[in-house]
Amino acid sequence: MLRVISLFLSFLFYQVSGQRIDLDTIRIDEVSIVKSRISYYAEADKTVRLDSLTINRYQAQDLGALLTKTSLIKVSSNGGAGNVATASIRGAASTHTTVNWNGIPINSLTTGVTDLSLINVGGFDKIDLVYGASGAVYGSGTMGGAINISNTPGWEKNLSIGIASEVGGYANYSDQFLSGKNKRLIKALSSFKEQLLVKASNHSVSYSGQLFVQKSKNNFKYIDIHDFGQPQEQLNHNESRVMGTIQDIHIKLNRNYFGAGVWYQVNEKQIPGKMGIGPPVSFQDQKDSLLRSYLSWKTLLGSFRLELKAAYLYDFMRFTDKESDNNGGYKIFSEISSKRWLSDFNARYYLGAKLSADMSVKYMYLNGRTNYYNKDEQEYRLSVATRYKTGNFVHSGSIGKEWNTLKDAPLTFSFSSLYNLDHWFTARVKLGNHYRRPTFNERYWEPGGNINIDAEKGESYELGLSFQGQTALHSSVTADLAFYVINNIQSIAWRPKAGELFWQPINIGRTLSKGAELELKHTFAPSAYQFDNRLSYGYNHSYNNDKNSAEYKKTIAYKPRHLIKASSNYMRNNWNIGISYAFQSSAITWENASMSSFGIVDANVGRVWQLDFLNLDTKVRIENILNKSYQIIYAYPMPGRAFYLTAIINF
Repeated sequence: MLRVISLFLSFLFYQVSGQRIDLDTIRIDEVSIVKSRISYYAEADKTVRLDSLTINRYQAQDLGALLTKTSLIKVSSNGGAGNVATASIRGAASTHTTVNWNGIPINSLTTGVTDLSLINVGGFDKIDLVYGASGAVYGSGTMGGAINISNTPGWEKNLSIGIASEVGGYANYSDQFLSGKNKRLIKALSSFKEQLLVKASNHSVSYSGQLFVQKSKNNFKYIDIHDFGQPQEQLNHNESRVMGTIQDIHIKLNRNYFGAGVWYQVNEKQIPGKMGIGPPVSFQDQKDSLLRSYLSWKTLLGSFRLELKAAYLYDFMRFTDKESDNNGGYKIFSEISSKRWLSDFNARYYLGAKLSADMSVKYMYLNGRTNYYNKDEQEYRLSVATRYKTGNFVHSGSIGKEWNTLKDAPLTFSFSSLYNLDHWFTARVKLGNHYRRPTFNERYWEPGGNINIDAEKGESYELGLSFQGQTALHSSVTADLAFYVINNIQSIAWRPKAGELFWQPINIGRTLSKGAELELKHTFAPSAYQFDNRLSYGYNHSYNNDKNSAEYKKTIAYKPRHLIKASSNYMRNNWNIGISYAFQSSAITWENASMSSFGIVDANVGRVWQLDFLNLDTKVRIENILNKSYQIIYAYPMPGRAFYLTAIINF
């Protein structure tokens, strides 16, 4: 490993040998100091940043709901707001999507996934979707991609206070909305969400803090297609409650940037019953609590950009199940907790105006505790990277290595190149390898854990072409086309163990995911109004590629071939009107059952009222206008038509 890194660094310095560089003349702007490592080396990655209008529109929703409506990320959920939601990018498993908060990975140590229902969209002003994120830069678990969430500090003198409220109900209570009777109206409202946001800043200090509370009954009616006669049923055991706070503070002293943040949240949710014979019955409940915190420091010393970060993450989950609602005893009482201490040091050196190189050293202490195990592990990671940028080219390369309890954690590498063909077209190419460390549950769970399971390994390749159209006749068009192949050599899947009643994680061999993505945006903006149109299409074919398997060439469960997202938004003066469409093609389940395709239409209208001492932002949103019955996870119904009213007061 040391020899490889030495050769890599020698190559970097060879590239600038013979060049006469006066380091005093190198101009490194403030953006380069603040910009994170994962952003600095992602210039050739396909990265979609959600705009402020989209974040504002879904401010009271969770991240799973937002991505379902607006992105080419496949989100799996089982029954409406507050229920578990996980993300799959480019046909990879949800364990292959890393979610980072201010650069800190927050995927569960025990399950390997992030529950997007625990992330409130209004808690963040910056959400980036990175397709095919570099394993050498990010580390374990990015075969599909990464989702980066953060709050951006402001350095202008400012003080703002915002209060956001949202209420909503389902179409099955529309008669009660119209009745005019208070008790019926309150009963009809199945969702209540409140948020308080405070931002204060000057040239040296930037603070943002928020409190949020949510309650969703999720008691919608649906057609049970898995019961005889397909009767209408109502989902009752499906309530969720959320309470939390996120606090961030940043301090700037000359070229030193200090940051600190804390995120505390408690979720309580009822897990709904499944469709089938008779009404849905469930007595399962889940409580999640989390505490996340970090400290950071960034500076520029000569031609060195230095960053030091430390973080602590605590996650707790309690799952219970009873025989009946009146039974005080539990047939299942399971508690899972994890603790992580993380420290990260990054040093970047600017060898000139075009070339830079850096090194990152990470250490993590990991502790996972359940009813069945209590395990401690330590992990060390070293990675080096370089970027060379000219007028038309950007080249980036990185290699990384982890040392942990795995026998042979592989050396990861990534190379990407971006070329500006002209003012309109940009081409990019990217290749690299990935791996995913088995989770604590996959190794230690009882019964079923597999201590000898191998890490997932694989390679990925991507070609992309972007078009940045020039504005003409008040119109502009942008487009992005990407082709990718992801080869996973040692896929992990939970399967029933022969002769036993429990499931066990095993290596199922090779899987292959290949596809294409097209994203188009058209903006028409004369002086009086603006009209935005967007269309995203994703094709993916994920299948078993192990010739020795009985499932060779079989499509992987819950991987639809086609995803389509389309939206149109009209903005004039203080008004905005929008409509969106989300389509997902058919898929199969692990039990080989078929799930039908579906398309969901949403609409919204909003107006901002400018008053003397405040502005009032009001919105009305209708989801699933056509009242479609559909499933994302087999036998778990999703909500029909729903109405939401949002009011945001900004002082």
